[in-house]
Amino acid sequence: MRKYFFGRIGMVCAIICAILLMLRLSYTILYNRSLTKDFVPDDWITEYQDHSSMDEMDIEKIVDSYFSVSPLNAPLDQSVVLDRDIYYYSEPDGDSQILCKLNAGERYFIYGDFLTLQPRTLSLPTYDQGWRYALPLITEEQYRKLDYLSGLPVWVRGEGPYISEQYGYIRTEDMIYLIRNFQRQSADYSWMDEIRWLFDDRYALGHLYGADQLLWEEGVYLSPDLPISFWRLPEILLLLLIVSGIAKAAVCAAVKRR
Repeated sequence: MRKYFFGRIGMVCAIICAILLMLRLSYTILYNRSLTKDFVPDDWITEYQDHSSMDEMDIEKIVDSYFSVSPLNAPLDQSVVLDRDIYYYSEPDGDSQILCKLNAGERYFIYGDFLTLQPRTLSLPTYDQGWRYALPLITEEQYRKLDYLSGLPVWVRGEGPYISEQYGYIRTEDMIYLIRNFQRQSADYSWMDEIRWLFDDRYALGHLYGADQLLWEEGVYLSPDLPISFWRLPEILLLLLIVSGIAKAAVCAAVKRR
């Protein structure tokens, strides 16, 4: 009797998980379709739509037009010590020329472009999924030599260390690593934020793909990174629970027939 009871419980759990899985997959399908259906191209900035090279785009115009007063602004004195190397490339290819290397064990700052004051964790979408386009972080030495009195970095006046204003391609996983490490240093960051990074796509997209969302809303570009993947951690866990529940019910049914 007890085994029969557990078998029924397993089947009920499998059915509930299957319903939840179908709901999540249905939402993903509808959301991804809405991205294409509701995208209205803008006639002012068409470089993305024309598939212009990222190096040939007027990035300053895009950033200044859409991000100078956006909620993507962040404190520019945040820093992080890396525990692994991070690379910026000339092309969205790990075998291309390395434009900048952030060394493990060194401290880097988020300080952004001196005109828009956007953090260097702001990355723009590219045509290749899994790659972002961003300015490299700056070293602690460069940050300490900023001229706070004039409000401009000293390298603008031809003094101090030169800070690269050249955008480079960085792997999405590396940008996620930088953003999460900056967030972990926030006073209000908790273990719940770690859980949300794993399970809540809207939370992760809001921090990493905020630029993509804004460019989509303005009709500039539909990023290949914006659609939600069908098989994420919640879906995989639900699928495992379904298989486990069905297996439990099958075993209990086989035992009962003996």
